[in-house]
Amino acid sequence: MKLKFSLFMTVVYVMLAPTLAQATTGFLQSEESQAFVKVCFYDVLGETHSLNIGATELCPLTSDFDVTPKLQPPTEDAQKTGFFKQEQTSGFSKLCSYDVLGETYVLTIGSTEICPLTYKF
Repeated sequence: MKLKFSLFMTVVYVMLAPTLAQATTGFLQSEESQAFVKVCFYDVLGETHSLNIGATELCPLTSDFDVTPKLQPPTEDAQKTGFFKQEQTSGFSKLCSYDVLGETYVLTIGSTEICPLTYKF
């Protein structure tokens, strides 16, 4: 029974994988630096998406983004907790800003989702 379920889930994943992995290229609009973090803002089909990088790094001119952002659970190696500061809605995306030890981190989610009060980065 367990083997059948695993096989079924593998087949479902393979069938849905092409629809899940659709990325759209965003073009650099602006950037904002704070202490050790730089937030790069991109225009993705008229919506604003963000990318957090190190303060000494250069923002890529283009970056691929998921066109339907979903709130993802934090990664296993996330070590910094951010506390919600503000949100900004742009098209189908919402940018949630967090204070992480005096630095601003930005999380991009769907515009109908609610920004979590805390998030691990």
